[in-house]
Amino acid sequence: MVLHSLCSAPVNSLLTPRVTSGVSAALSSVNDSYVESARDAGCSWRDVLCRIILPLTYKDVIVSATFILMGQVGAFTIPYLTGPNNPKMLGILLYQQTGTYMNYERAAALSVLMFLICLGGAIVYIRSNMKEEVWETGK
Repeated sequence: MVLHSLCSAPVNSLLTPRVTSGVSAALSSVNDSYVESARDAGCSWRDVLCRIILPLTYKDVIVSATFILMGQVGAFTIPYLTGPNNPKMLGILLYQQTGTYMNYERAAALSVLMFLICLGGAIVYIRSNMKEEVWETGK
């Protein structure tokens, strides 16, 4: 139990505050007058969220989601310590395929799958940054 707490402390202390502060800073940057104007015009809370808040904060939410995705894909210690009865993460499955079962072909296929998952997150992140750069330069 103590080892589990020591191993999870660095992950939680680095990832959670960064994501929380990023999303809260993005939400606090939304001007209250935009929300009040939409509510005065008769927009529901769903319309305010979809038409005002999300377009103004989507870039910060995508950055935070990328941090979470990469942190969870790279997580190895905590799922390894929780034991064999818990759901397997890709890193643990790769370790078992190479270390225990000596099944290098399956491990190679799983590592390609892990790469594609990370590539998808990176593409979403880069495209969101490219949209803003194109918008700022006008090209």
